[in-house]
Amino acid sequence: MNLPSSPPPLVTVAMISRNMAEGLGECLAALLNQTLQDFEIVLVDDRSRDGTKERVESLKDPRIRYFRNEKALGYGATRNISLQPARGKYVFFTDADCLPAKDWLERGVAIYQAKRCIGVTGHTLPLRDSSKRSERRVVSFDGRFMTCNLSFTREILEALGGFDPAFDVGQEDVEFGLRAKREGEIAYAPKMVVYHRVEPYTLRRLFTDARRYKTQVMIFKRYPADEYHKRHSPPIVKGVFLKPEDWWIIFCPFLLLRSPANQSWHDFWLIPFVFLATLYRRLVIWATALRERILLI
Repeated sequence: MNLPSSPPPLVTVAMISRNMAEGLGECLAALLNQTLQDFEIVLVDDRSRDGTKERVESLKDPRIRYFRNEKALGYGATRNISLQPARGKYVFFTDADCLPAKDWLERGVAIYQAKRCIGVTGHTLPLRDSSKRSERRVVSFDGRFMTCNLSFTREILEALGGFDPAFDVGQEDVEFGLRAKREGEIAYAPKMVVYHRVEPYTLRRLFTDARRYKTQVMIFKRYPADEYHKRHSPPIVKGVFLKPEDWWIIFCPFLLLRSPANQSWHDFWLIPFVFLATLYRRLVIWATALRERILLI
């Protein structure tokens, strides 16, 4: 695909997607209706098989530039591919299961113009409230590095070589943020808002989320003393204990029956699989810690 000959936009929205066509249309519609209109969208499809290409082409908007991997490469490598054609001075990241607020880009660019920062991280809220065990709720209101609502200057992304492809199942955003903040300020913008969909937990999602803890071990190996682990990182690290709350699930699983997260029959039905996913997560943590030669229990 040839690069457009028009002047480069101020902003590139870099997105990756794999089998997320269902919510992608609404996400792209929210982006196309931003108050700031000087942008392009670079979408890299990590070999989806759910009609993602057809969904994108149906929008018929020249601001969307669609690319597709010949084989699935994972998060870090695919995000790097999304950076290659990016022409904007500022690169914003969001995901197909998100709905950016109408002034999302405008708020973020305003932070760049007000501060000499290399990045901006925003405020992520669930599209609707939920405390059910069977529903996945994503929230960030404390400056976490999450690519559902994150931005960096193209200059710093290029200077640091982009994301680490070794982070193939997630946390490539956290690793890059920890690396980048050594070079300059990453500002927190509470008014730069993205709404994240609340989706039902499937068995596949439970075990996929457990597998992602291999990247948590990798991050802790690289940045063991970083304050981020105490303030932002989802798994709690206490000494050599990574996500110590797993232990009460393993040794006292009956307590899951008394949890306020049990609000429907599906919540109760999921409990045995939560237990198995917890065991799997511990195996992932131990195997990765052994490979990385770091003591984590």
